[in-house]
Amino acid sequence: MNWADAGKIIAPLAPAIGGILGSLIPIPGGGLVGTAVGTAIAKHFGVAPTPEAVTDAVRRMDTDVAIAKLNAAMEEAKSQNETIARVYEAEVRQVEAINRTMQVEILPENRHWFFTGWRPACGWIFVANTAAFGVLLFWATLLAISGNERPLKIIVEAWPSYTAYFGMLSLMVGVNIWARSKDKETRAVAPAATVAVPKKR
Repeated sequence: MNWADAGKIIAPLAPAIGGILGSLIPIPGGGLVGTAVGTAIAKHFGVAPTPEAVTDAVRRMDTDVAIAKLNAAMEEAKSQNETIARVYEAEVRQVEAINRTMQVEILPENRHWFFTGWRPACGWIFVANTAAFGVLLFWATLLAISGNERPLKIIVEAWPSYTAYFGMLSLMVGVNIWARSKDKETRAVAPAATVAVPKKR
């Protein structure tokens, strides 16, 4: 078990804190930030600074008490490390943005396919184009076997264009799949997330 696993358990109670533990923070020393936060949490729960001990303590404790201890640990960590404070504020803003997006998406006027269908559209375009290219490649290969190599040579010569096109599509689909998974995960913990996001003073 690692701190990312612990982050998944903590996220329903404190999404921003769970995000710090469970995400690959794209900054120098990002892994150290997660470890430092995990150690601070372990201190407030009175357990060993390991993901296993922290996870077990969170699961055994009353929800309200656990949330209070998590927030207290984060406040201490923020006061001792400016980088942790910046990362935490960024996570809070992200959770708030996701919550706002969810609220907008569930409005009746935003349920039209124009607002909700762009992710599936990208996926289906990618699938359709990939299938068409597979058929084309199979046909060109059969012609090459029978002696007509020109169609296959044309495909080979056009490969840089194909790579650029399919590369962009696959990147979009990959990002959309990741975003869709995060949306579902956030919806699953939305009640807790609303409680756990601290108010700005």
